[in-house]
Amino acid sequence: MYGNYVGGGGTQAYVRSSPLESIVRNYASVSLMASAPVERVYLPTKNYERKTNAQEESYTKTGFAAQAYHFAPADFLTGVATRAINSREELMPLVEEAFEKTTGQRFPENIAITICGSADFAKAFGPGYSDNVLGFCRNRNGFGVSEVFVRKGQLAEVMLTLGHEIGHALTGTLPDARDEEAKAFAFSLGWMETICRHNIGGLKVAITPEPARNGLHNVAYDFVVKTAKAGKDFLRIFIELGKGMLSITHTIEQVISVR
Repeated sequence: MYGNYVGGGGTQAYVRSSPLESIVRNYASVSLMASAPVERVYLPTKNYERKTNAQEESYTKTGFAAQAYHFAPADFLTGVATRAINSREELMPLVEEAFEKTTGQRFPENIAITICGSADFAKAFGPGYSDNVLGFCRNRNGFGVSEVFVRKGQLAEVMLTLGHEIGHALTGTLPDARDEEAKAFAFSLGWMETICRHNIGGLKVAITPEPARNGLHNVAYDFVVKTAKAGKDFLRIFIELGKGMLSITHTIEQVISVR
């Protein structure tokens, strides 16, 4: 069942609430200003994830996780073409199914999803927009309705973009930028597994939770994968990162001990 949220960009539709938010409500959060943090999903670039340590430290301090540790859906696509998705009405049943089968709960009403063409997408993003951006999230968790915007495109790419941005929006933004991006990676990897396991939207042949591009060097992704190999599933990693029980600054020995 859908409802409506009226915001600065017009009326946005949303779906029913989920108690998943309560699972991570007591994590160590930071205060949010009126302009919500923006997390982004990008097209791949030649310089993808080849940042210096100094740049990583700088982005960690400012809190803009997506700029230093960004997610590119192309890394997890097999190359099989999927149908174009042009409307929210086409998209939301698949999003609801993927969310419910990933979490066991209904999609939350405090996350509004909008799919739009390039011109409207750029307008919604505002200053600093780049053609490389495929999706972004204005995270107002705990302070209002979070807004997720995704650019129209092939279904597989759109679903992966949304999975990552939903991972950002389900809790407030974490103090450490690397933890924030690891949180979103953990949710999106669980989201991918669910889509493949249940062949949601017929996307099993188009998506792989294993990076499609050789040599993906991403600190947040590596942390999530190593933690999963230590015995935690992706949703548990997401929850523990959101609650502050896990951090990318911990050693693997510390990660193993926190269960």
